[in-house]
Amino acid sequence: MAKYSISQEPTFTLDVTIPRIGGEPIQVPFTFHFLDRIKFAAYVDRKDEERRAVFELLKDGSVSVADITKRSTAFQLQELKVVVKDWGFDEPYNAKNLAALVGGLAAVPDAVLAAFEGGYAPARLGN
Repeated sequence: MAKYSISQEPTFTLDVTIPRIGGEPIQVPFTFHFLDRIKFAAYVDRKDEERRAVFELLKDGSVSVADITKRSTAFQLQELKVVVKDWGFDEPYNAKNLAALVGGLAAVPDAVLAAFEGGYAPARLGN
């Protein structure tokens, strides 16, 4: 009889499609931290809370696009530090390079976070 553990692996790796301005998107492997149900729920709650807060600022009309961009960049950087363990770029994974990735193009951190969240989809759909 085969033996199986109830524990999930501490990380998982997925290829993320990284958009490139003026070129074809590239596939880059990212290694993500596994988050248990409580930590994943907290991640989703933070994302929803940030989305609501930004919506309220936009509705108020007193905030600039630059201010929203700074806020979004800081939030995405914070969340990526939580979920990303490593990546397949030539540059090493560290805080400076992660900040450069987030600051370069809005679609890139969105793609990475969408891939992370998508990694949980097969488990949710199987239940």
